[in-house]
Amino acid sequence: MASLFDPLQKIHSLCGYVALCPRGDNGPFRITYGEGITSARRERIWRIVRRYERLLLLQLDVPPGTKPRTVQQLLVGGRLRVVDGRYVLPEAEGRSGG
Repeated sequence: MASLFDPLQKIHSLCGYVALCPRGDNGPFRITYGEGITSARRERIWRIVRRYERLLLLQLDVPPGTKPRTVQQLLVGGRLRVVDGRYVLPEAEGRSGG
């Protein structure tokens, strides 16, 4: 079985750090970078954030002082499923398009 992709871990491995913004700020995330990060890595981090925005919101929506949730924790807790190799939110499965 292939390992699960965790966007938060991947961003961290690229020397990026993501946190939820307080309400009223622009966008749902605040992204900070490690020292000396290249523009290519910044762009890669932003691509991950845009692609996995809803999953990152689930991971980061924890009480202050608590570690963010991992993809494995979300799967075990039933807040996330893998369908045909893609992450799916259970409440989104029953929606019809359009």
